[in-house]
Amino acid sequence: MKILFICSNLGRGGAEKQLIHILRHCSDEDIDVRLINLSRQSEEYWEITINHMNIQYFRIAGHNTQISRLHFIYNCVRHWKPDIVWGWHFFTGLYAVPAIYLAHKSKLVLGVRTDAYNLLSKHRWAPLLIHCADALVANTKAALSQFKDMGVKCKSCYVLPNSIDETSDAGTKKKKKTLKTIGFCGNIHPCKGIDVWLRAIKALCDKGLRVNYIIAGRGDCSDYENLAFDLGLSEMVEFAGSVECASMVKNIDMFVLPSRHEGCPNVLMEAMAQGVPCVATDVGGVGELIDHRENGLLVEPENHRQLAEAVYSLYADCELRNRLGTAAAAKMRGRTSEKIMSDYFVKIVARIAG
Repeated sequence: MKILFICSNLGRGGAEKQLIHILRHCSDEDIDVRLINLSRQSEEYWEITINHMNIQYFRIAGHNTQISRLHFIYNCVRHWKPDIVWGWHFFTGLYAVPAIYLAHKSKLVLGVRTDAYNLLSKHRWAPLLIHCADALVANTKAALSQFKDMGVKCKSCYVLPNSIDETSDAGTKKKKKTLKTIGFCGNIHPCKGIDVWLRAIKALCDKGLRVNYIIAGRGDCSDYENLAFDLGLSEMVEFAGSVECASMVKNIDMFVLPSRHEGCPNVLMEAMAQGVPCVATDVGGVGELIDHRENGLLVEPENHRQLAEAVYSLYADCELRNRLGTAAAAKMRGRTSEKIMSDYFVKIVARIAG
């Protein structure tokens, strides 16, 4: 079995981490892999890891244009003749489709790692690309249901669940009677709802909840730092910059994910696995991870007042906070390992290849 993966980058995002998890297991399953990275960045976070794997890896160097990308992928498909071309990031399918039709009739798989409503609203060409695909592979059931609700059809659809790195201390977080630190971690992007969270923090401070609020992640924080200043929160909110989310969530007492759109957020899984009580917006596949008031709290997106109320309710109720954290770790235990995801992956590949 030969699979050509095409990714848009190898940065620190959740989608890229999942790709690394898959690649680690391909050699064990007698799957020959090549990876093409379309990024224009000179150095990428996961490149050192990739270079230590037994796979052929290519990053299009030099004058990286749309034509050069298509030409490179076309040549790889024509000479190597993969059984499957997998656009790990959805839009990379735009380059895979013409390469497949012109060079070799490989099966085309498109990865969906975000809210389908968001994907379709941003890219009107998406349904046409999906029509060309032999299979869609999403990391949530929610995304596939959304496509169906919007009348977008594909030949085959599969769910490939996310995995997180297993650690020996997962779920052993010491229960605390007091709450001192509330954190967010993720890419600094409008879809993450950081502005909504800052307004919720303002409401919490007005109610007297003055703890250490941490906002961590990769990207430009200047707009949010300005908003924090305007809201009088400069001394309350720490912008921690780029961090390793799995390590960060071990050191906080509550995790908040105020996203407008999500697929299956790795950082939420990592926080839950550590037994950290979580509050998150009910978007994308978040509801597949959190059962409201069973192992976390769900709130509406864009509603900073509801978000603040949920956080305050956990702050005020130590017993509820600890119960939700314990239940979160229990739910993640046994369903988030790389082995489980790799088993799903092998089954999906076998069905697609026919």
